[in-house]
Amino acid sequence: MTGSTPVTPIHKKGGREDPRNYRRVSLTSVLGKIMEQFILSVITQNLQDGQGLRPSQHGFRRGRSCLTNLITFYDQVTRLVDAGRAVDVVYLDFSKAFDTVSHRTLLDKLAAHGLDRSTLCWVRNWLDGRAQRVVVSGAASSWGQSPVGSLRGLCWGQLCSIIIDDIDEGIESLISKFAE
Repeated sequence: MTGSTPVTPIHKKGGREDPRNYRRVSLTSVLGKIMEQFILSVITQNLQDGQGLRPSQHGFRRGRSCLTNLITFYDQVTRLVDAGRAVDVVYLDFSKAFDTVSHRTLLDKLAAHGLDRSTLCWVRNWLDGRAQRVVVSGAASSWGQSPVGSLRGLCWGQLCSIIIDDIDEGIESLISKFAE
């Protein structure tokens, strides 16, 4: 099976008996990780040189972080309050959403950001036919394919910035996004 990856659940919080309290970590070969880093560097370079991410996006970007997100947010809110304007704040947590993003959607978003055809083909080939199984205390589940997910544990998690980049399209408000 091409792209077979064991998935090891790592306990993150709460009771150990609840499967939702575990984070999936994909174990891949060294060559696979090198290829992922190469593809990610091509994508990152393309975003910096070509159609980049919106300025509202912080996280996984050079010179942008959780701190710059908070500083920008604080600056915007204090300016509005000083001007006597009302301020409403809405926080959205997409922490589980990236587990359900279809690979087709990811490829479409990469294409919309101007990724060249050959790099899109590499990404598609990397994602297609990927099989996963869970290993706990030496016991392994059967292999299964998944056409969705950000492949946690891999550098692909950084691509969530691209997935949420257009979430503020058409919104006439101040938006500040952070992906980690």
